[in-house]
Amino acid sequence: MAIEIRRAKPEDKELLVKWRLEVIEDIFGKYFTGLPKEEYDEIVNNTVKYYETQISSGNHYACFAYDGETPVACGGFVYYQELPSPDNLSGKCAYIMNIYTSFDYRQQRIGSKIVEYLIDEAKALGAEKIYLETSVKGEDMYRRLGFCSMNGYMML
Repeated sequence: MAIEIRRAKPEDKELLVKWRLEVIEDIFGKYFTGLPKEEYDEIVNNTVKYYETQISSGNHYACFAYDGETPVACGGFVYYQELPSPDNLSGKCAYIMNIYTSFDYRQQRIGSKIVEYLIDEAKALGAEKIYLETSVKGEDMYRRLGFCSMNGYMML
């Protein structure tokens, strides 16, 4: 099996939305699938709008891993500027997200290949700070790739 990673284009919007919904369902399970129809539709509509604006603007970079012409995994990052600081002199950041592999293709390091690809792309854009949130399932993979915990983050 030769896995090829390809950057998503604006015309891949439907595929991006489909995979994003699969990621959300995997993370949130019955909570997501049990949402009232209006809330589910709002998530879908806002996801479509997000990809329509953010992919073409360059603020969101997405990719798929393909087995032949079949997408088997996905990932992306949000690229943005924050205030420069001692740990990020340029202020350029990449927030990696949506790393997801189809069930039949797991345990083959495809997720790692996607993350490595995204890291290379983010660095090529000048990102000095690359970070992510992880599930328990993904933590070992990210540690193997060199990520470490960021203490002190909170959420409201």
